[in-house]
Amino acid sequence: MQIHCFISMPISQVPERIWLKKYLEYVNDCGEVSFHSSELKPFDSYFEEDFFNFIRSCSDSGYKIQNQVVSCGFKIDFVINNMKSGRRIAIECDGPTHFQNEIDEAYGVYIENDEERQRILESAGWKFYRIKYSDWINSKFDRNSVAADIANLLK
Repeated sequence: MQIHCFISMPISQVPERIWLKKYLEYVNDCGEVSFHSSELKPFDSYFEEDFFNFIRSCSDSGYKIQNQVVSCGFKIDFVINNMKSGRRIAIECDGPTHFQNEIDEAYGVYIENDEERQRILESAGWKFYRIKYSDWINSKFDRNSVAADIANLLK
């Protein structure tokens, strides 16, 4: 679903008590994500850089990979867009800061802020694929299965 919103005046000039102003502010803050930018932004961690290099090396040429994409006021580690099908997926590289402790990480229990952030982004239409750092660095972890999972989700 797409909604196109056009206004003939700056949002700041819309009177405060008109409910439409809140909606326009929301659209302005959470609106379109640019899939045209090919500029690579600085990575937040070595894990993100390692993932990017891996996924780029084994991805279909019809995929566009962007990092640090802002949507609804939050940063998404990566967005992979299948330019042929139009499907996209948000990829989160979950380092130790995403969990309270090692037990939470083992069971995939994320800190409350991260869960809320994902709920908001999912309500805006994002689908997520999460990768835990502890899995990524495990010598028994099959990184190729990550690439296959992502490819299947983007078909």
